[in-house]
Amino acid sequence: MHGNFAHHQAWPAEDRGRVAHAVRVADLTGRTVTVCHLHGVRMSSGKADTPARRLQAERVAALVGRVRGPQELVVVAGDFNVLPTSYTFAVLGRAVAYGRRRPPRAVSRMAST
Repeated sequence: MHGNFAHHQAWPAEDRGRVAHAVRVADLTGRTVTVCHLHGVRMSSGKADTPARRLQAERVAALVGRVRGPQELVVVAGDFNVLPTSYTFAVLGRAVAYGRRRPPRAVSRMAST
């Protein structure tokens, strides 16, 4: 998908606008979970933190905060296009942990692309 295919005269090659979606779903017992997904900003310079990626992380965290219910499970998934040590994970970790009595156990499974 990268290379010539990603370059188009009408779309910028760098810092394209992205969309995140978040929904709350409930099972028949009424237990709810918020699920959020996104495809992060792609930059040819690599996957290091940038101002655009920091802003993206803050915006996704704010979206989760608006959608989630108190004490609710949260799943944030997607291709973040960042390194495992990125600021993005600290911001999203705080958003996911909000409202819980103890912080969630950190689990990171990222495929390098």
